[in-house]
Amino acid sequence: MTATTPTATGRDIPTRKLVVFLIVVAVGLLVYFTGIKPAVRQHTLDVRAERRAACAPVPAATEAAIRAGLLDLDDRVVRSMRAKPSDDGWWMVTANIAEPDVPRGFTGDMLTWRVREVGSALTIESVDRFARELSTFPASSVDVSATGAHDSRWCAKNAALSP
Repeated sequence: MTATTPTATGRDIPTRKLVVFLIVVAVGLLVYFTGIKPAVRQHTLDVRAERRAACAPVPAATEAAIRAGLLDLDDRVVRSMRAKPSDDGWWMVTANIAEPDVPRGFTGDMLTWRVREVGSALTIESVDRFARELSTFPASSVDVSATGAHDSRWCAKNAALSP
């Protein structure tokens, strides 16, 4: 009995189709990495810069009042504090607190307050659970879904993450 050996007919591996496929993939990757990805990245950076520019610093008197109303933070520190306007003259102020040795690339706890100044009187209300637990300010009638709250949290988070 003799064993038959397969003959090479040129059809065992569709080399032409494989080459065409690899060229199409290579051109697609080239277009993506040289054209599309840089444009998307630049758009993302522009949007972040625009949002970051809209973040308001917290007035010194307001920041001092909030810091004075903070309870024991268990060795955590306030890494950033930012504000965004809300409804009816209120501002949403959010602080990012974290352990001193936590790298800047990590977000700590977010505490949000609702603040309004009428004349020389400053009214501060705790919006979220952490703000109620870690400060002396009363609970607010609004939560973090209120106008400006989410944005102030974004601002405080990104200010804490920035170098």
